[in-house]
Amino acid sequence: MANHGKASISICVPTFNRADCLPQLLESIAAQYTDDIELIISDNASTDSTAVVVAGFQARIARLVYSRADENRGMDHNIRRAIDLASADFCWLMGSDDKVEPGAIALILSALRKDPLLSGISVAARGYSPDLKNPIFIRDPVAAFPKPLLLTDADEVASLIGPSLGFISSLVVRRDVWRAAIEEISGAEFPATYAHLYTVVKMLTKAPRWSILPIPCVGWRSGNDSFLGDGRFRRLQIDVLGFEKAFALLGRASVGFHAVQVRIATVHVRWTLIGGKLTGEKSGFFLRALTLTVPRYGRYPAFWIKTFPIFLTPSWLMRGARWLYRHMLKPARDRNAALSATP
Repeated sequence: MANHGKASISICVPTFNRADCLPQLLESIAAQYTDDIELIISDNASTDSTAVVVAGFQARIARLVYSRADENRGMDHNIRRAIDLASADFCWLMGSDDKVEPGAIALILSALRKDPLLSGISVAARGYSPDLKNPIFIRDPVAAFPKPLLLTDADEVASLIGPSLGFISSLVVRRDVWRAAIEEISGAEFPATYAHLYTVVKMLTKAPRWSILPIPCVGWRSGNDSFLGDGRFRRLQIDVLGFEKAFALLGRASVGFHAVQVRIATVHVRWTLIGGKLTGEKSGFFLRALTLTVPRYGRYPAFWIKTFPIFLTPSWLMRGARWLYRHMLKPARDRNAALSATP
């Protein structure tokens, strides 16, 4: 249930069987709660104690809407459902295994009040260990900007931060622009995965007024990729096909489309291949990956320089490089991340 009156922002949390993670997220929201905030939790027919966890926070979060579906219809449907349940003009999508950084809600509200015509905001993320306790180093393109930036061209948004739009917890969207985009997308047109990304790119084709907020607002939990449950090749397909289909809405000849393709090829694909080498994936995985990626990314020199060599690198050499990274470079990077997270 929710209080009467309209909130300034709805934090929309699609969830499924995350009772172990939800308390950290809800605590981070409760610590910053004001009547400007509405919390929406769309439960995709969880079979764990999600409802009990949520009930434990209702006294501290007055504007809390909890709705449990009768059946699990998939993550993409649940994301749309969470926004459908919201009442505020802006919705901050939030993964149920992440957390809100201290002061982040006030910061986002301030940005929205300064420019209520925004279609959306991309906020920076701070990386954490799997228990969300220790800051770790991550590469976040949004965090790389020295100050907030307003973009008014869809190609520019795609070129600068396109792949970051796939991370739901970094997205704040204007609800009426989101819903207008949804209405233009036929059921058959929706991709099987990354439907939220497809919707955001559709929004940008109609109302490309987008803000970059490079201050860490969301804490990202590492080591918790649910897509890997269907296998590493399927994980690779999700990125390759999902980003390609979404950004093709800008036109396959557009600057933004090609910028995203290069980024996916040299970051997402590269790290998926490295993961395959480290975990001992069979040669069949790499052959299928080669067949999937070369026709799409072979036109880009960066693919051949940064990604293709991974196909040829022996697994033992990759494991040795990981050992050196973990024992020499990573500790220093994590220490710097911890220092930057200290108030």
